[in-house]
Amino acid sequence: MFKNLQILLGILLAWIILISAIQPSILNIENNSIFDLQLPTLNNEMVDMGSLANKRAIVLVFLSPECPLCKNYTVTLNELLKTYEDKNVALFGIIPGKNYSTSEIEKYNRKYKLKFKLLLDEKYEMSTMLNAKVTPEAFLLNNKGEIIYSGKIDNWAVSLKRKRQIITEHYLTNALSASLNGLPVELERTEPVGCIIDM
Repeated sequence: MFKNLQILLGILLAWIILISAIQPSILNIENNSIFDLQLPTLNNEMVDMGSLANKRAIVLVFLSPECPLCKNYTVTLNELLKTYEDKNVALFGIIPGKNYSTSEIEKYNRKYKLKFKLLLDEKYEMSTMLNAKVTPEAFLLNNKGEIIYSGKIDNWAVSLKRKRQIITEHYLTNALSASLNGLPVELERTEPVGCIIDM
């Protein structure tokens, strides 16, 4: 029996060593902060996410130029920026991967008259760190880089093909308002609806 226990412990130790060797990037990501990242804009200007640590809140919304919901939500996001930009809140759109050319992203930016900057997450660094799955998917972070809300912008989209006629829940706005007023965020997570991020 003692010999069998030694064998089992040996196998377990081997698995731990193997996992550590195979997945160093995953282990590193868990210890990193979004403030360690630098992402380029469409104009190739690097945005140091660490510079956002002085903001009261940070809103990151994953977007893709071809996703119908990402087109529809541009008005909502522009209005959100207009409402909160003078309250020391940062808002960025994040384009994950390299599935879209710069010209496609620029066309999306121009056509929908985005008032906020788009950041290119070509290596899926931000996507992986925040565990983003679809576009649009919103993340609200505090000035420590901690996620205090993630998921849907509101409850308009039930699915990609089904929408409510009247929006009754404004998840992102409610979470942002609560955070800025020093109140707890009642709903910290909703399941986002959108186009799958292909990693």
